[in-house]
This record gives sequence, C-alpha cells and structure tokens, in this order.
Amino acid sequence: MIALLVGLRGLSALLIVVAALAGAGILPAEFGDGLDQVGLMIFIATTGFVHAIRYAHDESHRFAVADYVWARARHVLPLYFLAIVASLAISGWWDEWPYRFESVAEVARAVFLVNAPGELWIVPAYLQCCVLFLAAWWMWSRGWSVWSLVALAAISTIPAFLGWYPQSGHSVSVVLPYFVVGVALGLAWPGSLEPFAVRHLGVVSVVGGLSFILVCINAPAVRAERGWAFGETIVASTWLDPFNAIVVFALVIATATRPIALAVLGTVPLLVLGQYWYVVYLVTPVLVALLPS
Repeated sequence: MIALLVGLRGLSALLIVVAALAGAGILPAEFGDGLDQVGLMIFIATTGFVHAIRYAHDESHRFAVADYVWARARHVLPLYFLAIVASLAISGWWDEWPYRFESVAEVARAVFLVNAPGELWIVPAYLQCCVLFLAAWWMWSRGWSVWSLVALAAISTIPAFLGWYPQSGHSVSVVLPYFVVGVALGLAWPGSLEPFAVRHLGVVSVVGGLSFILVCINAPAVRAERGWAFGETIVASTWLDPFNAIVVFALVIATATRPIALAVLGTVPLLVLGQYWYVVYLVTPVLVALLPS
C-alpha cells in the first residue's frame, strides 16, 4: 500500500512539473494554471493519510512524538533553509530567481515558518499541518472518534470559504482541510474503510481509474474559463472546489486499496518522483527559470 501511495505522490510531482513547463511556454498553457495546485492537493491528502497510518495507531507519548517531530524536521528543514539562504545570496543579481524576498519582514516570516514566497509557501503550511497532526494524534489516542476529526476538517474550511487567505491563496487555511480529512481516512482505514473497499474492489478499481484520468485531464484553468468550476480564481477552482476534493480523496482511497487499475502508480518513474518529491518540487522552478525565454 505504501509503495503505491509513494507513486501517487510521484504523480502529484509530475503534475507540478507539467504545470511549470506550461507556465514556461513549453507545454500548452491550459496546464499552467492550477494543475500544480491539484498536485499539491494530492500530496497534502496523501501525506495526512500516510501520517495517520504510520503514527496515529500507536499511543501518543513523548518519545513517539519526538520521533515524529525529528523525522519531519530532518526531512524538510535543511533544504528549505538552504533555499532561503540561496534566495538571499542569488536574488539580488538573478532577476529570474523564483524565491524572492522583498523585505526583512518576509525573511523573518519564512524563517519562523509563518509563510514563504513563491513555491516555498507549501513548506510552512505543511509544517503547520504537522503541528496540528500532533493534536489530532493526541485526541485519537484518548478516545476521540474519527467523526470528531471530520468535524474539525469541516470547521477548518470556514476561513478559506470566508476568503481569509492571501490573494495568492498561499495559506494553511486552504491546505488544512485536505490534510485533516486525509488523517481521518487514515485513522478509519484499518477498522472500517479497508474492509469495505476490499469487499467492493471492482467498484473501487473503476472509481480509482476514473479519478486518475480526471486528475490528469481536468485542467482547472479550462474548467474556470468555461464556468465549470466552483469559482473563477485558481484557488476556488482547485482547493475550494468540492468536485476536485472528491476526486482527490477517491484517488487516495483507491490507491490504498491497490486495484489493478492503478498499477501504473507502482512504476519506477513515479516511485522515484514520489521518493524525491520535495527535491523535485523545490528544484523545478529553478530549472524552469534557467530555460531560455
């Protein structure tokens, strides 16, 4: 199961690369706006699911929590702070550098993991979700139900729907619902969701295959232009669109069930992309900036 979920994360990295190449004019422009956000949605939902599977079914005690925090910090922070240092050193003489700081206050917010410019924004948002995961883990280990976490996910959507996020949409308020629902699915997986999915493997296979196709061809920019999306902005047509949310979570559940229809997620290219998702995500904007105009 975990291998295919790594492949699903690889698919999300591939969508981000495609969107970056479209933004550079190498691929059709329709893939340039929003497809990278769909990739991030898959990554966040999958990450919440995997964190719940790996950690939350054990008791939340200080040693387990310390291991979790150290694993997240070791994996995320070195490359993140390297990008910040590189930005301070490079952005002054390279106009195309993708991670630009406009003020000392922006640097401080990035260092203290409040928010960050460009594609770096997802790192503080992700780590803030990880802090909230510790709260969900504590709640679960003390007898709170999955439905309480689903209610928390529903409540966490309120700021986003009220527009309480930056104009760029770069905020934990749009990310958190996907992470929390992913956690809730991971908590419910062994006891109820997995037995149900296995009993209906044929249906899950069909749903998974359709979800995979929709994720790949359902370009948010096209849907927004034709009025098929929940709203006109990229944030509204991706993170806040119920249709996209259903497709993303259906794909996560189907992938965990390992139907033959999603065997492509187990191929070497997607597994490699999934294994090095973070590096691919941060390096892609730099490589695209190096391409000729």
